[in-house]
Amino acid sequence: MPQLDGGHLKVSVVEVIYGPGESSPPHSYPCAVIGHIVEGAYRTQVEGESEIVYQAGESLYEAPNGTHLVSANASGKEPIKFIAYFHLRP
Repeated sequence: MPQLDGGHLKVSVVEVIYGPGESSPPHSYPCAVIGHIVEGAYRTQVEGESEIVYQAGESLYEAPNGTHLVSANASGKEPIKFIAYFHLRP
């Protein structure tokens, strides 16, 4: 990995919970995002890539500026909880 100047980086951590069958509309972020699935199953698709389902205990990486066409709970019966780490450059 390239050396980074930590004085110019900012990280925001967000807990995300989707109820059964819930999802977000298409969106994008100007920064890299790392997600960790705490419970449930997360269904996602970034434009130009295949749809993927991540299970509890798995982590994912989303590159900056990718359009998230799908961001959803993969279950219609159980909630999902995941932690998203946003790596920002002020």
